[in-house]
Amino acid sequence: MFGSIRKFAKDRRGAFAMQFALMAVPLCVCTGLAIDGGRAFLARFELAAALDAAALAVGSTTDQNADLNAIAEKFVAMNFKTQHDEPIQLNLDTDDERAILSGSVKINTFFMPLVGQPYVTVSAESEVRRGGNNVEVALALDITQSMNSPSSKIAALRVAATDLIEEVVGTSQSPYFSRAAIVPWGTNVHLGTYANAVRGPVTGSTAITGAAWRDGTAKSLLSGTGWRTNSGKALSSPGVTWKSGSAFTITKVTKITSPTPAKIQVTVSGSPTTLANGDFIYLSGITSPSGNSYTSLNGNIYMVADKSTSSPWTFNLKNTAGTAYITPPSGSTNATAGTTQECFTATCELQATATSHGFANGDLINIMGMSVTGAGTDPNNTSTTTYVAGSVTTNTFILTGTNGPTYKTWSSGGTASECYTASCQ
Repeated sequence: MFGSIRKFAKDRRGAFAMQFALMAVPLCVCTGLAIDGGRAFLARFELAAALDAAALAVGSTTDQNADLNAIAEKFVAMNFKTQHDEPIQLNLDTDDERAILSGSVKINTFFMPLVGQPYVTVSAESEVRRGGNNVEVALALDITQSMNSPSSKIAALRVAATDLIEEVVGTSQSPYFSRAAIVPWGTNVHLGTYANAVRGPVTGSTAITGAAWRDGTAKSLLSGTGWRTNSGKALSSPGVTWKSGSAFTITKVTKITSPTPAKIQVTVSGSPTTLANGDFIYLSGITSPSGNSYTSLNGNIYMVADKSTSSPWTFNLKNTAGTAYITPPSGSTNATAGTTQECFTATCELQATATSHGFANGDLINIMGMSVTGAGTDPNNTSTTTYVAGSVTTNTFILTGTNGPTYKTWSSGGTASECYTASCQ
């Protein structure tokens, strides 16, 4: 029997479980205290920031009749978001030089109630010193005859001057003063003897001798002024236009759902051999029967995709980046009318044609003297505007930033000249 007792006393198995059971409660309490303490620290930081905002609002208030306590309470409530059941206690102390705002609030705890502490009180304080400077302003008031017609002008001047003085000149001149001077601006002002006292005697005239140009000599004009290239380049057919060639007639616009993804297929008449995959096209004149909304395609630019190689001539519409097909509208009724025209660029910019023009990319070009027809913007420049040349070839160049479909149509004539500046000086 005694051997069994000694064996039991020496047995250490399960000792850690007993130690953990004894330590579990104080460990939980310490963890809870750390969490609640962290929440209290963050709450105090947020309260201090809210008091700073409120103190700045109070300190910058110039209305002597304003309720400063209400302003402080409003700004603290807007900036303090930590959960709390009881209201924030604020105390505001102000004088002519500073505003001191202090506050405290009880924050509910999660773990500290285990040790009899259901909340923690956090406090903070903020102080703002009032600043300022002496202010002196002068009003030059127009009292000439023109202010009497109509008489409301001089009346409005009086009201405006009164409002400004009342705003600038404070009733309290301490610790900073504010002053305003009024100077009448008329055809003449009689200052009397005061003028002589301030100005002194009138200075007589002084004869001017030896006047000459800065460098003493005149310079001859070595060469005449003119365009950067000295002469304009005549425009030739097709002049200034978007991509050449007549528009193709659209006979049908169809929704294609198989194979996926869904697409919009356009069918055109004739032999559109110049159209190719990757070309940009401009759609217009599409009429849309009830049940769909194909008219939304009008006035937009798309990329040609999946063009057929024989009649009937069809192609699908992609976005100008070529990354996705255009989603068909709702409904199943096909559109049966419209036109499409090819574009030079993804924005359908205009292209000008002038044989051996000699321009380079980025040159500033002024185009004038063209005869144009139709509606839209006149492609002729004014004397102080220019285009930027782009995609330059020997005989053509793009007018960067234009949108061809919105411009009038070139019919004949015109010259393109290179300018030194964007305003063609």
